Amino acid sequence: MSKQIFLLSSIIALWIFTGCSSSDIHYNGQQVTLKVDKTLLQIEGKAIGKRRQNFSSLYLSQEIIRTGEGSLIVYENAQTDTSYEFQFTPRQIVTIVFDAVNSREVYATSKIQVLQLLLQNGGVLNLIVQQNETQQIKFLYGMSAKQLDHLLAALQAHVNYTPYRKVITLHTPHHAIESRWNDWKVHFIPLVIPYQTMLLN
Repeated sequence: MSKQIFLLSSIIALWIFTGCSSSDIHYNGQQVTLKVDKTLLQIEGKAIGKRRQNFSSLYLSQEIIRTGEGSLIVYENAQTDTSYEFQFTPRQIVTIVFDAVNSREVYATSKIQVLQLLLQNGGVLNLIVQQNETQQIKFLYGMSAKQLDHLLAALQAHVNYTPYRKVITLHTPHHAIESRWNDWKVHFIPLVIPYQTMLLN
């Protein structure tokens, strides 16, 4: 496998020349890895805050990360119980979870979307949402306008819209988490429903 490595601010981009195309966001405690088709992006960062929530049918992990350049981003991983699945599209889930007034899709592949969310306080939040299957969804958010520029450049993305420049940046760990998960959203909207494949068996 041949690869090329480029340093773009705190984002390392690797172009991987293989026949395998997939997408994922993963955090291992030292770096965030964002895989989009054949491009692998790595963002160095240390977790400075963690939160776990159990909604019975859904398990949520939230990690506040200080990047190598000193900024804060948040990584969230939500996974349903094996007998449940998310019933909405990733963009719809994001809108519900963040109480967003509106969203703009800046860039998308079949598994990953780069969104700008208009929140109820009038702020714009840069967010990446990734979902490979209906029982798990991942978010990465809080990137500055400059960081988003670097990310889109690394992906060689053809954007749908020119991103807004004035966006929310996360300054303190105590106020870094912008999502608003709760029991009512999970169980009564509901975000998750019984796993349809199981119902057919």
